[in-house]
Amino acid sequence: MLTLTRSGRRIFVSICISAFLWYGEAYAAENYIVIEVKPQMSLIMPGKKYSVGDTIQIPRDTTVTLLGEDGELTKINGPVAITVTPDPIKNKSSDDHAPDENVNMLSKIGDFLLRSRVSETTFGGTRTGQQALSDPWTIEIDRASAGCFRNGVIGLRRLDASDKATVEVQFDNRSDVFSFSLAKGETFAYLPPGFSEGRVIDSLNVVRDNKMIKMFELPKSKNSSNLLQILSWMIDVGCTAQALNLVPQLASKAQDLN
Repeated sequence: MLTLTRSGRRIFVSICISAFLWYGEAYAAENYIVIEVKPQMSLIMPGKKYSVGDTIQIPRDTTVTLLGEDGELTKINGPVAITVTPDPIKNKSSDDHAPDENVNMLSKIGDFLLRSRVSETTFGGTRTGQQALSDPWTIEIDRASAGCFRNGVIGLRRLDASDKATVEVQFDNRSDVFSFSLAKGETFAYLPPGFSEGRVIDSLNVVRDNKMIKMFELPKSKNSSNLLQILSWMIDVGCTAQALNLVPQLASKAQDLN
């Protein structure tokens, strides 16, 4: 769990712990990663990991958003020092993953965010171009990549809409091809409702200008409200642009700790 070292905050944390124990279904975290820092800084960056015994020093006028292995998001405003302390609360609901598996998923997400910063041009360009999207599940079709969708809803978008374009969709288990056109200036397109229902085994391919976009539907076994599961799955199948697009939307929903 997170303990604020400033006087007066320990009472708040104790109240939260009491509430967790009362309900008996809580699972607070002992491991965290940073998913967003505003404004950006070099000392704390997305992907940085903290575990028991670590202290998070957040400067004045800086906001840090943390994701714990319990799947909860916490937003903390500086100046403040936060210590990660052992957490006795380990009760979990039956449909959640085991604690060790959650920690592994958290580490995978942290490593991914750190790798994404290796090239500031790629990282910044991807997030800047996608941050304004209201639907992080919209799949970019300008380049060969992987795309993720859920609940049978397939949204496509292109960055370059300077000319008319034809998109072909082919299912892995079918020989026929579905084609449609994007007019000049048209950026977004959603495939017909129910288009994939009963026709997709594991994935489908979108072919545009000889570029293949391999698409994957979120498995029913994944909990669509579990942030760890969704981000970890996106990273596994290669939907890196969408994962980066999803992060700031997740951060915007974080609960304010102080």
